[in-house]
Amino acid sequence: MRFLVLLLALTASAALAAPTINTQPVPRNVARGASTSLSVTATASAGALSYQWRKDGLAIPAAASASYSLPSVQPWQIGDYTVVVTDSSGSVTSNVAAVTLTSVTTGLWKGLVGYYPLSADANDRSVFARNGTVTAATTAADRFNQSAQAYAFNGTSSYVSAAATSLGWPAGNANRTVSIWFRATTHAGNLFSFGVNSASPGNQRFSVLLTNYNSAFQTSFIGSFNDYEFATGTHAGGGWKHCVLTLSGGVGKMFINGTRVANATDSFTKTLNTDGTQALLMGAVPGLGG
Repeated sequence: MRFLVLLLALTASAALAAPTINTQPVPRNVARGASTSLSVTATASAGALSYQWRKDGLAIPAAASASYSLPSVQPWQIGDYTVVVTDSSGSVTSNVAAVTLTSVTTGLWKGLVGYYPLSADANDRSVFARNGTVTAATTAADRFNQSAQAYAFNGTSSYVSAAATSLGWPAGNANRTVSIWFRATTHAGNLFSFGVNSASPGNQRFSVLLTNYNSAFQTSFIGSFNDYEFATGTHAGGGWKHCVLTLSGGVGKMFINGTRVANATDSFTKTLNTDGTQALLMGAVPGLGG
């Protein structure tokens, strides 16, 4: 009798561990205009290390080394910074290192994803640098009467467009706040709009529209094509005004010069489907719709 004996030997290799962070980035509190930096040290488990710094959970473009420098720190750089360290075995995220400024209120700036002073250019001053492109707009004096420190729009065909990039703008029904200074003169049009690139967006659009009523101006939120969620009372033209529109938990509110201009019955509750891949638009874009 013959026997066939098979010996099957199984071995299991231990899973490679992710990189190890040896020194965590340290929180920084500095005076406005001072320079600072964040850094991390890590040991690879397998292969070379790579780095990606993040602010408030979003990847910072070109921030891909073991340190991240913040020269002349300004309020729009306030936030929670982390770094993701990666090698061929996996990745690990560092502890949060908050960057704050002495005597500057953190809550007003934390979570900022875009900041456009429109001071002679359309550059995004936030760390994400989603610079805008100017179409047919002209420079104008700002609210402090400094020349060429704002843009004038004709209400129909001049605008600034800032691409979402791979980061995206607030999408779906996510919470968001938009703050904008404006001065209405003889034209009406969009103050800002994002989330849609056609005239039939369903519930995608998130925008504020100015409507001209015999030299007075009404401010309206539009949640979809010509879908006015609420319209405020009229405002006298000519002076600078500060408009803030918030969406939190699906409930939107509008403020002009720090005062809520829609009462509780005028606030809107809506499930938006904002397309975060579409550009942020400041001014009126032909073909976009009301």
